[in-house]
Amino acid sequence: MKLYLGTDPENCELYTSNLKNREFDKEGPQNCCSERATIVDRQGASESKNYETNPTQSKIDASSCLCMKDLVHYPIIKAIPMEIPSHIWEDFADFTHILITSKNAAQIFLSQLKDKALLKDKQIIAIGKSTAAKLAQEGFAPHLIAQDESQEGIIELLKTQDLHDAYIFYPRSTLARKKLENYMIGRGVRHQICDLYETVFQKPEPSPDFSKIDEIIFTSPSTVKGFIAAFGSIPSNKKLTCIGPITEEELRGHL
Repeated sequence: MKLYLGTDPENCELYTSNLKNREFDKEGPQNCCSERATIVDRQGASESKNYETNPTQSKIDASSCLCMKDLVHYPIIKAIPMEIPSHIWEDFADFTHILITSKNAAQIFLSQLKDKALLKDKQIIAIGKSTAAKLAQEGFAPHLIAQDESQEGIIELLKTQDLHDAYIFYPRSTLARKKLENYMIGRGVRHQICDLYETVFQKPEPSPDFSKIDEIIFTSPSTVKGFIAAFGSIPSNKKLTCIGPITEEELRGHL
């Protein structure tokens, strides 16, 4: 049985659909939900690490999150929305581009958008197909989509754009890496960054029965950190699958 640690059950279903009847080659990456999924070989026991953010006990019933008979959805992290500050709304009319880098960002941003007309004439740039699909579902199909579902993918896309007169709004997680921010600073692009949601670790009850789990699917670096915070270490006898190279890099750091 597979244990899926992402926040979104819809992505869990996509993962199952994409991997049905597919066997992984441990020597090479595979595609999953338009991202790179990589099998990580376990090399020795990992040490338990402490994090400042401790997992909270959740009343979520993990057994109710089954996507398929052979896959359990166990959300090890959750997004806590943060209010968009007033100075962002004061500048909103002047923004030319909006960067949406996750489905969480799309959902939380749009929930706080009081007037959809505010997005008129703004270039919406999405990271990956799942985020783009979420925006389209809400009536805001993005103008540009970064096929490489990472900050690096957004940067490569921005390199093709004339941003001389741009004013970019970038809502993000409090745990977001600084690479995209540093790129805009280095290029001299005018921008506003807003911490839109806090990613926190949780430990839903009941915990998974690891004797029945043969594969653990990490969907982001935060799911790796959340798993460590909840369970102390990475199991040495399970197949470990990472979605995306940044997640893989994080996981390898704990092996």
